[in-house]
Parts: sequence; structure tokens; C-alpha cells
Amino acid sequence: MAKQIEKHGPVDTQRLRELEQIVSSSLEPNELLREFLSRLLEAVDGRSATAWQLIGRQIRLAIETKSSAEVVSAAPALRQKMTAMAIRERTPQLYFPGDGEEAQSFAQSAATSGDDSLFQPTIVVPLRVDDEMIGSIEVAFSDDTPRDVIAARLEAAEWAANLLCGHLGSKVPLQSSETSDSNSLPQETYAFRLQRQFDTNGVCRAIANEAALLLSADRVAVILKRGRRAKVEAVTGQETVHRRSEVVRALATLGKEVMRFDGIVEHDGFHFEHAPSIEKPLAKVVQVSGTRALLAVPLHEPERPKAGDDKAIESPQRRPPRVIGCLIIEWLRDVEPPADRRTKADQIIPLTEVTVTNVRAADRIPLRPVQRMCGKAIEAIKTRYRVQAMAVAVLLVVGTAACCFVPAPYRVTVDGELMPEVRRRVFAAIDGDVTDVHISGGDHVKQGQLLATLRNEELEAELIGIRSEIGEKEQHRRALTSRYEIAFRGGQREEAIDLQGQIAGLRAELTGLKRKADVLSQRYERLKIYSPLTGTVATFRVKENLIGRPVTRGEVLMEVMDETGPWRIELEVDEHRLGHVKRSIQNREEALPIEYLILTTPEQTYPASLERLSNRTVPSDEGMSKVDAHASLGERQPPLRIGADVRARIDCGDRSLGYVIFGDVIEFVRRYLWF
Repeated sequence: MAKQIEKHGPVDTQRLRELEQIVSSSLEPNELLREFLSRLLEAVDGRSATAWQLIGRQIRLAIETKSSAEVVSAAPALRQKMTAMAIRERTPQLYFPGDGEEAQSFAQSAATSGDDSLFQPTIVVPLRVDDEMIGSIEVAFSDDTPRDVIAARLEAAEWAANLLCGHLGSKVPLQSSETSDSNSLPQETYAFRLQRQFDTNGVCRAIANEAALLLSADRVAVILKRGRRAKVEAVTGQETVHRRSEVVRALATLGKEVMRFDGIVEHDGFHFEHAPSIEKPLAKVVQVSGTRALLAVPLHEPERPKAGDDKAIESPQRRPPRVIGCLIIEWLRDVEPPADRRTKADQIIPLTEVTVTNVRAADRIPLRPVQRMCGKAIEAIKTRYRVQAMAVAVLLVVGTAACCFVPAPYRVTVDGELMPEVRRRVFAAIDGDVTDVHISGGDHVKQGQLLATLRNEELEAELIGIRSEIGEKEQHRRALTSRYEIAFRGGQREEAIDLQGQIAGLRAELTGLKRKADVLSQRYERLKIYSPLTGTVATFRVKENLIGRPVTRGEVLMEVMDETGPWRIELEVDEHRLGHVKRSIQNREEALPIEYLILTTPEQTYPASLERLSNRTVPSDEGMSKVDAHASLGERQPPLRIGADVRARIDCGDRSLGYVIFGDVIEFVRRYLWF
């Protein structure tokens, strides 16, 4: 580990090696901790190192070591704040002036104390034993220390903190004995620590940390097989695995090849006789980490024979156990690795395989986090919240009974408009172009008043042609009549008879032409648009919309409404709510009462009654089917305004309280989820 840290920053590796000797010594706890902080401070070149102790919910200063007597530490309250945050987050923290919101907050706190220099670059590493936070180690640096250097030294401090936690959590010395009897207690501790974890990540972290203590190794990497990939789940001394780091990637590559090789790979620094697929990734790990010795052991899924199937165990044709992962154990120090490392590894592998297999099988249980949360909730209810749970249960029972048996008025909410009952639409009686509009929107008009004038050039040309033809025929008739009178007086009987016939034919033609002219004149008169009733023009911007516009026969030009007559509410009922309204109409002899409000003045409501309900549905602008309904106003009426938006509630009688509250949900389920 020391060599690995030396690659990342200026760290005194000799002092780091002395930390391992200190935690293995027989010093008193306070003296051991003081020596540990002194060596750590020298190793990372800090200004001060402090050990904080967590007692209950209080954080107390245990021991503080300074590089010199002139070093001034920050206020204890400020440092407790930083320590509390690291303990709460359960991860190492780096506080650099001006770096992040937390650092700025601490800098402001330091400024309020009267000295801005009190807040210095600081790292805080929490101490955790058996997944329980017991305190933290704080190291402060000088102001001129670069941030990247401090970040590199954070890894050394994290390694040292894990080393100290391993000593505090173990019940035996870190160095192992040569006899199997002295190994029994560490193995029991190893099994106990593994059994206290309930998820894959926790088990892998326990394996990495406890196996390193038991095997006197510097680093243990736990690698599990995830499909075709090998994933590094835990590394000794690291709370979180930095998967992009070169070391972790090299370990993952080596672990993948070890699992594919399915055999133990041992490297002692002198012999390099390995399988070809192992040599390259092994050399990469040795190069990156500076490994002195390495032992890679594959993990297999324990065989679980069926009950009564004893022959299957002895059968030579049974399938080989499936590889589920591997352990990569490294010794990075210059001292000689333990000679019995292979024996100790063989002792912990069966328990490791069983634990990893069981916890991965448990993680595959569907909704396991939800089940765990429900179990905790049930346990809390049984122990601490029994009275509250009983009160909630009583409320649920009472609420369910009320929803089923308590009646409540059921109202259907619909939207509509406030409109006069007497109104007419003004249509174009003939095709033409609007040449003039004699009124404006909102003007009061009388029945028969001229509203607009159209022009049809084809009709005008046809009428002029007919009238010209009538004039020509009249002139011809008068000429024939004169000739007839002269012939009759002159005794020219045959000529008179002939002229008399021509005159009769011209009269017939004139009669037809005049009738055609009358029809064209009537059509021409229809180019003038008159008001069908006395009222108000309800169309907005009539002149802007009509002048110069070509219109066709039957096209609506404007609308005239009588505001002095009776008014009504024109409603649009949703098709899926029509059943409630019809059922209430059948059960009641009188009209259904309605309560409505004007959306512009929603603070006051008014009464009305349902008059008529349409028998057909029409599509609305929103794409939903609606049914038109009309409601008459009550005695108390709002200020009447044409087209005012209205929201009304139709009283459909009493239903259960539950249906009144959850009726929309029930109808949604019936419409879309009912098969």
C-alpha cells in the first residue's frame, strides 16, 4: 500500500510502514493513538492531526497532535461541524477553501470567529468498526498545499484509518501465529463479521477488510462475476471502489482471467511460470501496484445436492462447480509474506464461497428492499408505535365504514356558457363578395335593419343582359304593332294576319323574359342582408372579418341575440357521466337542481334547473364525446353577459361517500382496466 500511495503524491512510505508496527504493538490505547497520529502527520506532511470520538450523539476531541507549537488550530465548533458531516456521510471528506458550498460555509464560520486563516485545507476520515461509526481522524494542511496533493494524501489517510479500525475491531493481535489453534479465534471473528452483513456490498467489504487482517495482507480485492464481466466489488481500505483507476481496472482484468482459468494463481516475485492468459494481466498488476507477492483464488458456487441423492455426490459425471468470483490477495511491503498464506487462504475460502453465494441468492429475491422496509416498519409498529398503529387502524375501519354506508350528494361537474334563448344566425342567402358592413359588433339593431351588402358580378351581368333583351323585344314589338296597324288600315289582310302572329310571339317571349328578370331582381335583392330580429350583434369584429371577403350561400356571417328576453345555460355533459344524469332524471319527477358559478366571479354561486338533455353525442374540441343540455336560470341571477363561461354541478342524488370521493378512480378502472 505504501508504494501505491507514493505513486500518487509526496507521502513518506517509511512512516506508513511504522503505522503497521504501531497498531501491532502493546502500547496503551492513548499512547498508541498519539504515536499513530504523530506518524501519520509526518507521513502526509500535515500541520495538525486530531482524533475525534463519537459518544452517543456527541463528538468529543480525543487526542490532537501538531507539527510545531506555533500551529494554530481552527475553532473546536468549526472542526466538530466538519467531523459531523464526514460521520454523517460515512465517507472521507476534503474541505478546501472556496471548493463547494460546504467549504464556503466553513470559511464563513471561520471568518465570523475573527480570523480567516483558521480555516485551512482539511481532510476528515471517519472511523468505523463493525459498521458502527466511532469517530474520525482529522488532518489539516498549510494554505499553500495544492488541492491535488491533498487529494492524493487523502488515500493514505484513508488507508491508515482502516488500519486503525481493524486494530480497534479485532480481539486478537494483527500478526498471526503459526499454529492452527491460534487461528481458530480469528477465523471465528472472520465468520462473525461476514454473517453480520446482509447485502452483497457489505459482505464483500467485510471479506476485503477481514481477510487482509487474517492473512496479514496489505490488500484484498473481491471480484465477482457479472455475466461476462468481472466487477471489483470491494478493496481493502476503500469505502467506495474507484472503478476508473488504473489499479482497479488491472485487478478486474486479472480477476476475469483467473475465473476463466479456474485455478489458483500464486506469484512470489521470482517465478513467472503461469498460463499465457494470466501472464500479461498479472504483470500489469505487479507493475501498477508494486506487488511483492500475490495470491489469486477463484470462488465457486457450493454444490447443493438434493435430499436423499447421495449418489450424485460421488458421481464422476457431475458438472464442475460454477465460478462466481475470485479473491486477489496482495502483499505490498518489502518484508517477506507469511509462509502459510496458502494454508490460511484455503481455510477461509469455503466460508467465503458459501457467504457470497447465499447473499447473492438473497439479493435476487424480487422486491427485497421493499420487503426489508416493510419488515422494519412492522417491527417498529409492534415495539414503538403500537398505540399509534391501533389508532390508525381504527381510523381506517371507521373511514371504510363511512365510505360504504354514509350517503352523500353526488354531483356531476360540467362546463357551459350563459346565452340568451332568443337568437338568430345571419346567413348569406347567395354567393358573393361582402362590399359593405353597416354595423359593428355589440351594436343594437332592429328587425329588418340592413346589416351588410354583398355583390355578385355574374348576377348583375345576367340581370343587365335580361333587361337589355327585354328592351329590344319591346322596341321590336312596337315596330310590328305599327306595321300591323298600317296593313290593317290598308286592307292588306294577309300581311296583317302575319304581323299579328309575330306580335303574339314577341309578347310570349317578353312575358318569359320579364319573369326571369323578376327572379333575378329578387336574387339581387337578397344580396342585402337584414336583421332577422331586434337584438344585439353578438359577433366580434364583424367589419374586419367580413369586408372584402367572398362568402357562399348558407355561410354564417354574424349572430344577433335578444338580451332582453329569457336566458339559459348551455351545458356540455361528458358522455361517461351521462348515465348518472339520466338515472337521476328517471328517479325524480321535478327537474334536477343545478348550482353554477361564473368563472370570472367564482366567489358566488347561483341556482338553476336542468330543462332538456340531448339524445345524441357530439365531438368536442378536445376530442371527447359530449352531450348538450340546457338549464333555466333561477330567481337569483348573475350579471348577464353573452357567452360567459359557466361551471355547473348537477345534483344527481345521494350515493355512498366512498363513491363520491373516489368515483373518478372507479370509473377510470372500469373504462380502461376492466377486461
